[in-house]
Amino acid sequence: MEHKLEKTDAKNFVLAGKAHFTLLSGVTGTHYTYKVNKHKTDDIYFIKLLVGNNNDSDYQYIAFFRGDDMRVRTSSKSRMRADSKPVRAIQYLIENFDNLSPQLSIFHMCKCGRCGRTLTTPESITRGIGPECWDRLGGDAQLYPSTLFSDTHWVDKVFGGEGESVA
Repeated sequence: MEHKLEKTDAKNFVLAGKAHFTLLSGVTGTHYTYKVNKHKTDDIYFIKLLVGNNNDSDYQYIAFFRGDDMRVRTSSKSRMRADSKPVRAIQYLIENFDNLSPQLSIFHMCKCGRCGRTLTTPESITRGIGPECWDRLGGDAQLYPSTLFSDTHWVDKVFGGEGESVA
């Protein structure tokens, strides 16, 4: 079961530590499913992309980002190039949390973005984080500072290339 995530909750959900979600373009219908996991001790997030039919195990590492600068980067172990559409799509999300295109939808898998447990209450399903984890993360406080990235034209470049918007 997937649930549409409010854009205002996307940043807290993705940065919680165990996010599993799908990005969907409202223009083309293109979608990508990701897992974003935080390193246990460092402020580094690892991004994996669903590349097969098994929604539990067919994920490949494609990129990472650090929580202090929110810049998505590929590495020598990345299974895709930095200019591939799936990498550019997640890059758009991470670098533009505060200014996302209305044509971009984000769906979580009804699992807590922090601990991975199944979400059951309407509030938890809406925000993608369970009540215990929500309290541990600071509740209603703004959990993560605004990013400095707000290029509104980036979504056109990310998903569809020049002159063509996918998100």
